[in-house]
Amino acid sequence: QVYVGTYVYTSNIVVSKITPGAGPIGGGTRIIVHGGNFINNENIQCWFGNISSFAYFISSTAIECTSPVLPLSTSFISSSNNTEGVQFSIAGNGYSNVRYLPGHLNLRYTYYRHPVLSSVQPKIVKEFTTTIIRVHGNGLSRMMLSHTLFSSSLRCKSAYGNTTKAVWLGVTTVQCAVTVKHPEESVDISISLNNGHDWTPHFTSIRVLSALTISNIEPKVGYLGSVGGGIGQSVLVQGSGFENTTSLTCSFGQQRSTWNIYISRTQLRCSV
Repeated sequence: QVYVGTYVYTSNIVVSKITPGAGPIGGGTRIIVHGGNFINNENIQCWFGNISSFAYFISSTAIECTSPVLPLSTSFISSSNNTEGVQFSIAGNGYSNVRYLPGHLNLRYTYYRHPVLSSVQPKIVKEFTTTIIRVHGNGLSRMMLSHTLFSSSLRCKSAYGNTTKAVWLGVTTVQCAVTVKHPEESVDISISLNNGHDWTPHFTSIRVLSALTISNIEPKVGYLGSVGGGIGQSVLVQGSGFENTTSLTCSFGQQRSTWNIYISRTQLRCSV
């Protein structure tokens, strides 16, 4: 009899879920594998279809791996869905054929192509407000629209790093709330299809303006029956947040001014 080493019996591992269950085709998504009876083995690997990725032991109930790049197959390139699902499993010394063990679920990981954001509505919001915005883009396919995985994991993010839950409004549109701060900023908006683990490399922007306020008007007194035909029958309005647009106007009670002259973000002259 020759002693050649120690053989260790361990409990069958159980893999219950992976989070997130989807990521971009470029890979690099951090995946947490949840389950039980994991052991600290340096040869453990995660398999995404036929492509492997080294895994890292976290605890007896969790391991971590990174999604590899998905080689673009003919079926994916020709698909209008921009998604492809692959079998997920773990393997390695002590984990051989783990997908066939009791408790190892038939898990799948979904790859998707990042959508390209094209525009946002509204494009202008007021300072220190929370506004409902609609983000439009290409590549938000019908499959994503009906896929529970994407519907529950859709998020928006602003330049401040704040994230909010988003909802689908159509094949090319998602809606979410965004909170902005100081005026004169351009806030970049991006979206995530996997609960904030990965964000679109392309973004769209909204402009933050000062809130519309009026601090003073001069003069404050005018003659009855006067008609605003010249500078003498006008008032200088002082405040903040004025924009040089055709919709900018003054009203005196129910009567709108016949003309307005935009001077600056803080001054406006209106006929009486």
